[in-house]
Amino acid sequence: MPHITSGDGVKLYYEEAGQGTPILFVHEFMGEYRSWEAQLRHFSRRYRSIAYNARGFAEFIALVKQHSAQGSALTLKGYQALRPSLGEFKGQMAQCTVPTLIISGDEDEPCLDASLMLKRHMLSAGLVFMPQTGHACNLEEPELFNMMCEKFFHQVESGQYRMRDPRATPERML
Repeated sequence: MPHITSGDGVKLYYEEAGQGTPILFVHEFMGEYRSWEAQLRHFSRRYRSIAYNARGFAEFIALVKQHSAQGSALTLKGYQALRPSLGEFKGQMAQCTVPTLIISGDEDEPCLDASLMLKRHMLSAGLVFMPQTGHACNLEEPELFNMMCEKFFHQVESGQYRMRDPRATPERML
């Protein structure tokens, strides 16, 4: 089983397939590397596709098994309360020039406003809302997710991806 060891000795499990420009798939909080299986299969035809278990994932799973659902929920709530709001990074987002694709399911209510906020503040961001899809877009609609990512990758690689048109601001819209 392949592992990479971080500078401070933490072993991270990963899987990779294909050759070419690397694409790194990072799982969500409760996911793991297998969340990206369909994407590794699809994109490894053209890219070096890599998925891994994030730092602390094995320890997290072990700890969750030791606690009740209520205890885990209270711990998460306390942890989330300490984190800065995404909105606190608007100034930094405005400086971002890295091509970015934000994909969100239109039935993932907690992420709708956040996705729009990211789009509005990152001049380099494109936004896709996938219809009748929840939070795990790549798992619920893998073909559509792959198609949207592939189109984005091709635009970036061919130099056709554009920064947001400065005329497309709320003040200038009808």
